Amino acid sequence: QVPTEVWNLYNTSQIKTTLNTLPPKNAVNVSLNDQIFSSATVNGKAFNGISPYSPFPKESQQFLRHGYYAAVTFLDQQIGRLLDHLASLKALSNTIIVMASDHG
Repeated sequence: QVPTEVWNLYNTSQIKTTLNTLPPKNAVNVSLNDQIFSSATVNGKAFNGISPYSPFPKESQQFLRHGYYAAVTFLDQQIGRLLDHLASLKALSNTIIVMASDHG
């Protein structure tokens, strides 16, 4: 979960959406796990009924992209803090940073 101040950097209603609102064809079932999408609450606003098996309404697309943008921004901020600290220790030139993820 990202901090509220990072979430608030983006305006959901200004996030662009796709013209195609259908889920990907021939996607592996595990990638369309509807439990992941069953419900979410952000700043008291509930997003229920988001299903990977149905067309994604514009509001749902914007909500999911908003979360992605906020998560990437927060990660970027944290990496920046790490790099700044390594630089202050004069350890940046002999440090290797490796990042891994369980999702693309």
